[in-house]
Amino acid sequence: MALLPGWTAPDFACDTTSGPIRFHAWLGSGWGVVLTHLDDYTTQSLGAGMDWAKTCARPIKVLGLDSPPHERRAPPRPRQSAPSPVPRLVDPTGAVRTLWRGIAIDAGHDAPALDDDHVVYFLDPAKTIRMTLSYSLFQSRDFSDIVSVLHALGADRHCGCRPIRKAA
Repeated sequence: MALLPGWTAPDFACDTTSGPIRFHAWLGSGWGVVLTHLDDYTTQSLGAGMDWAKTCARPIKVLGLDSPPHERRAPPRPRQSAPSPVPRLVDPTGAVRTLWRGIAIDAGHDAPALDDDHVVYFLDPAKTIRMTLSYSLFQSRDFSDIVSVLHALGADRHCGCRPIRKAA
C-alpha cells in the first residue's frame, strides 16, 4: 500500500552508507525527505541540495532508498562517478523499500506493469508525511525541485536559507 499525506511515516532500523539508523530518531525534530530512487538525481544537484539543507536552523535530513531489484536488471542508466552525499539505505531484503513504495502505475494494456513509482516523501518535524511528489520514470531530476517544495512548505523558515538554482 502506498503512503499518503497525513499519515505518520513508518519507523524502521536499518544500515545506511553513513552507518546504522533508527529512522524516527535519526530525523530528530527537523524536516525529512525520503527519495525512493536516489540514482535519479545527479551527484552535483544532491551536493548542492545537501549544502543548502545544512544551512537551515533545523537541518533537513535526506535519505535515499536503494534501487529495487527489478530496476537493477534494467538497461543501465549512467551511474554517478562520485559517492552520493545523501545516505543510501542498505536494504538487501527489500523490507524497508516495501514500506516506502509508491503508487502502482497502470501503464496500459500494451505496456509491462510498473510496480514502483518514483516518489519523494516530505516529512514534517512530527514525522507526518506532508506531501508526496511523484514523477515519471527515466528522467534526470534536479534537487532544486525538492528545495522549492521544502521552501513552499515552510521547512526553511527563520533560517536564512534560500532556494538553490537548478544546475545548468
